[in-house]
Amino acid sequence: MKAKGLQFNDIDNAAFRAKLRGAGFYAEWHKKFGDDAWALLEKVTGKLA
Repeated sequence: MKAKGLQFNDIDNAAFRAKLRGAGFYAEWHKKFGDDAWALLEKVTGKLA
């Protein structure tokens, strides 16, 4: 994809997750999808909230 001109930006995952956590994003989605779905998500991503 880079050969076709697509540029990828590296981000600081910890800072990005901290902003989402501070905005209540994770709490809202955890509540919306429930404990079982949230546990599956965190199994892949690591602890989010």
